[in-house]
Amino acid sequence: MKRRLIVCTTFRSFDGSPNDRIQREFLRSLAAQTYSDWELVVTIFGETGVEEALREGGVPFTVFQGSSGDYRFSLTEVLSNAVAHADSIGRETSIVLWTTCDVVFPPHLFGAIVGRFKPGDAGTSHPHLEAVSFDEYAGGRIKDVWPYAPLSRETRYEGIDFVYFDADLFAPGSPSRAALEKYRFVDWGLFEHFLTGLARLHARRRLNLWASAPVVKIGNNRTVGKETASYFQRAWDRNYVPMRRFLDDHALGDDLLRLHDCHTQFELVGRARYLRRLGAHHARRASRRMLRRVQNR
Repeated sequence: MKRRLIVCTTFRSFDGSPNDRIQREFLRSLAAQTYSDWELVVTIFGETGVEEALREGGVPFTVFQGSSGDYRFSLTEVLSNAVAHADSIGRETSIVLWTTCDVVFPPHLFGAIVGRFKPGDAGTSHPHLEAVSFDEYAGGRIKDVWPYAPLSRETRYEGIDFVYFDADLFAPGSPSRAALEKYRFVDWGLFEHFLTGLARLHARRRLNLWASAPVVKIGNNRTVGKETASYFQRAWDRNYVPMRRFLDDHALGDDLLRLHDCHTQFELVGRARYLRRLGAHHARRASRRMLRRVQNR
């Protein structure tokens, strides 16, 4: 059965800031997808220049206007609007994919998702490869981050920036739909933990497509949007309240508060390919170390 991918996100303003380049690169990665049956569902919370940038990016899109309040945006609302859109076009044949806008998808990602898809699935591709800035990304300086390695900074703290679900998991009256309506998250913090919990509770399979379709995360400029450490801490504290209720209501452990444990909820697909890549990675590192020793003699 042919599946339609509904990609949902929200953007910062397209105002000429350094983060524009990251958001436009995200749009370019969408436009380059080899799988063609998809569209972008965007919720705007007062950001400027978004629709113009979407038209310039040449991507198929639908826009929802977000609600206002004492917050910048609500990721719950972003996903809820995508679910409502799936209801309107045919939920039974749709996949809903929530993502941030500072990642770059490989051109075959959507095809990899649909090619592996079975009803009831959820999934991601994580951990993301890292570029600390757009300039580093443009220069090809992208750091590999390996799944299920011994605990490190990357596997312990790296957030999950996209998760997809069979849209039918959010059918009216379903437990996932009820949870999405009950637990509201605003601004940044813990939303991907909540989505991982939904996948753990209700998805038949939880797949990690890292081995075949790794995603690049580009570090954005937090100072442009005045996204200070205190802003993120306040958002995390605020979202801890619905997350705590969600965990307690469903008898889920505190492991879902830890990013590393969220990451390990997804089963790595293509383990043989992963091991080959990991072996080649270690071989390159060993060769570089040997070369440095020879040069330093």
